[in-house]
Amino acid sequence: MQRHDGNEYLHAVFAGVRPTMDQSIALMRMMQEGTTWNLGAIGAQFLLMAEILRTIPAEVRLLTRLIRRRKPNMAECLFVAIKYFALIAVVLDVILSATFVANSQDDCHNWAWTSSTMYFLCSWLVFCAIVWRATIIFSTYKWIAYTCYLGLAGQLAMALWTNYRVVKPDDYSPAGVCVPHQMMDNTPAGGGESGFWDSATFWFLLYNTIFDLCVLTACCIRLLRTARGPGGLTKIARVLFVNNVHYMLGVEMCNLIEIILLMGWWRNMPQLHQPSIAIQIIMGLNMIVQEQEAVYSPTYSKQYGFSEVRPGSSGGPTHSMASSNTRVGTFSKRPGTAGSNFTAPSTAYYRGRADTTNSFRSLPYRPHETVDDNSPPPPQPNQELKNVF
Repeated sequence: MQRHDGNEYLHAVFAGVRPTMDQSIALMRMMQEGTTWNLGAIGAQFLLMAEILRTIPAEVRLLTRLIRRRKPNMAECLFVAIKYFALIAVVLDVILSATFVANSQDDCHNWAWTSSTMYFLCSWLVFCAIVWRATIIFSTYKWIAYTCYLGLAGQLAMALWTNYRVVKPDDYSPAGVCVPHQMMDNTPAGGGESGFWDSATFWFLLYNTIFDLCVLTACCIRLLRTARGPGGLTKIARVLFVNNVHYMLGVEMCNLIEIILLMGWWRNMPQLHQPSIAIQIIMGLNMIVQEQEAVYSPTYSKQYGFSEVRPGSSGGPTHSMASSNTRVGTFSKRPGTAGSNFTAPSTAYYRGRADTTNSFRSLPYRPHETVDDNSPPPPQPNQELKNVF
């Protein structure tokens, strides 16, 4: 096996002449600067591959639920689309930047444009997930849904424009690697830009930050106002709220840092859209997984107490309470008391303390909570959310 560390090309670089100390130092610095310049893209590739592997167990559970229901929901469709478009994008990106697989100009051009388009498509799909969640939270406000759809269309236009403007390794060099066409033309990337306002990445990050903050902040306020109970937010609402805050802290903080870097050192900075999109994809997948687990996991099921009327052995009503946090029992009259015409306690269904002789089989007894026998059972909140998510 031959070693490939670049030393085999030193003879050609220095034309067979022993390099001086200054030449060796300059070469080492150039190699280090090249690695540092591409560190953002390398980090984005690593993070995306790690997230794709990390979500495999969640994907198995998702597919298991899908097979049982035989009908996918919107969240599952978005999860699969985001994950596998991201996989295509990162695999092609690694092939272009770290291998010699490309053999022609067409290979470099097609793979570079496919990879870049998939990155921006994943970013737009994450926005679709955010807008879809917002339309559920603001289900009674149609104008908010239309506003979100308009913002989503604007984000798609911004993504397409940025995808057209960003630098891509779409030229095939004589060395057998794919490089940006600016390198082949000996023109610096962004040489025609007069300031950060000419950078497509700057406007892409700025639009994403403003749109995300507006939608997610409005969703948080809506949840705090409408989904709070005696113990705080309900369990599903708490998951939605925490995911909103988590997404804003991760994605918007990254976007703001990159915007500041572009405003101050735009000419000396590499392209920053890849790390931002990678963080956005990771947060979006994590958000979808957690909310699907919250809706379908039995640990999030919550039963609400109710009272129903059951006929006792005396022909009178027997009251029972059903609750996830309290015992269920019956109330009947003691034999021999006034109005009692039976000699044995009621055998109606109950769960109370064993071997008790008290006629109050379960506490508390609340006769005013009785409902009619024909009344429908109370709604299960998780079942309603399953129909939506």
